Parts: sequence; structure tokens; C-alpha cells
Amino acid sequence: YARTTKMYWFPEVPYTEIQVFRRKLRQLVQQKFDSNVDSYETLYKWSVENPGLFWSVCWDFVGMIGDKNSIPIKNENDMVCAQFFPRGYVNLAENCLRPSRNKIACIFNGEGRTTRSITRHELRGMVSVLQQAFVAKGITKGDRVCGVVANTPETIA
Repeated sequence: YARTTKMYWFPEVPYTEIQVFRRKLRQLVQQKFDSNVDSYETLYKWSVENPGLFWSVCWDFVGMIGDKNSIPIKNENDMVCAQFFPRGYVNLAENCLRPSRNKIACIFNGEGRTTRSITRHELRGMVSVLQQAFVAKGITKGDRVCGVVANTPETIA
């Protein structure tokens, strides 16, 4: 559709979220590996030349909870068959539910331009309700539960 309103303000490039992310990631790579990655282009080149190190830095950068193990990438010369952290372990629930009440855990974009955000606190409450229902039905560790579910925030719980 055609834009009919004039944009009165937009953030300067150095202050957009992606630029802040890139700058902080470059700084982390420079500190950890003493590499000269002073621009997006040099960071990109370094990431292509060192994919295992790059993804390991990204893991650390986002504060992922889990065990990445010693092999960050398997089949790095064949990206179609590449496996990232093949011996690693990540618990999605642990990462989504970490303590921080008001941080966003999930942003849902549905059909018809429906958008919904759920905080970690709200998600924790949804998980609690579901866990209590499982306990009430006698479901225990090791049992398998399956369902046909929609792609919604409730599915994450």
C-alpha cells in the first residue's frame, strides 16, 4: 500500500537496535580474539572465516543458558548439512523463563496483523497452570504428551 503520511522522525543509524547489536558484537570479538573487526564488513568476513568461533561468541553474547560443549559447528564447509553445537544442550523453557519479570519472552505475529507480546512473568504463569493440570492428571517425568496445537504463545507454555 502507498504511504500517505510523512515520516517526521526516524532513529539515526548508530542508535538502531541492529546497529547497537553489531557494535557490541564487534567489541566482544575484538576483546576475545584480538581481531580487527571495526566495521560490519570486517565482522562479516571474520564470521565467514571463523564460523565456529562466531557462533560460540553469539551464544555467549545473548547469554544463552545451556552447555554448548566443545564443538560449535560440525560440517562447517557444507552449510546445508552443518550442525551447530551438535553435542550441546539447551533447555528452551529455562531460557524463556529466566528471572526477569517484565522482559518479553515471546512476540506473536498472527494472521490479520494480530500482534501479542508475552512477558517472562506471564509465560511462567501459563507454564504453572499447565504443569498443575499435568500433575492433576497423573502425568509424571518421562511420560510423553502430544497435541495438535496452533502456532500461538500458549503453545510455548
